[in-house]
Amino acid sequence: MMKRFLPGMLVCLLAFGFVFTTCDNGSDSDGDPNTVNYESKDTEGNTYTLTITKGPRAAYTPAVGDIYVLIIKMIASQLTSKGTISALGANGVLTLQPNYDDSSTFEVTINGGKMTAIDGTIAHEGGSTNAPSGTLTPGSGGGGGGGGGTNTNVVGTWEYEMTRKEFAEIGDMPEGILELMGLPAKFVFLRLVLNADKTYTMYENDLKTNTLQEDETGTYEVVGNTITLTMLTSNDDDDEGLLPPGTISGNKITINTTSKDKGKPVTVTFIKK
Repeated sequence: MMKRFLPGMLVCLLAFGFVFTTCDNGSDSDGDPNTVNYESKDTEGNTYTLTITKGPRAAYTPAVGDIYVLIIKMIASQLTSKGTISALGANGVLTLQPNYDDSSTFEVTINGGKMTAIDGTIAHEGGSTNAPSGTLTPGSGGGGGGGGGTNTNVVGTWEYEMTRKEFAEIGDMPEGILELMGLPAKFVFLRLVLNADKTYTMYENDLKTNTLQEDETGTYEVVGNTITLTMLTSNDDDDEGLLPPGTISGNKITINTTSKDKGKPVTVTFIKK
């Protein structure tokens, strides 16, 4: 049963791989843009859109005091950071100061009209934060708006695959025994089906037959990028009834936990199919 294998708190692992595009929107009487947009799409399906609005001057060049809005569209939520440019650095580095109390500055790098890096912790409306960083790979540029992610919502089928070796290490058992049982070198251990009516069904691999069997059903709730599953029925009398919350990142739900019996660290990643 899943509860025996995945107890403990779920922890989000976000791995960002950004591709950026840029476009100008709006113009003043001289034909100069009033705002400039830099839009990104990461490999996890999250979209970042940075809009900078110029102050009272003719031509657009980023300047201290300009207003920024950064919108982060994730698979199940949208985050917004608003503030101003607080400093201009060398090599296209802009220091942005969110409007929220006790928030720290973060930096974006603009090179050749494209945003190539975000560094630091970004404060959002509502008190949340995230911290993408590193050198980014620009896209081809142009266009207005741009795409979202590879998934539009959480509804669908998610699967967690394991290797026979991983299963043996977690259970402190010889891999050869699993091989003799007919367990393949790689197999789907868990399947999670999230329905549009906010119900779910969890399937677990019956290792004796290497077939997925319905194990539990329940309801789920998504708040921001956090998903909470509440079990209603189960084939296992030992189930405790409430699974800990998980964090969604693009087409992945990644879990860092420990095995209940052995206390070993286990990393579980559901992939949306």
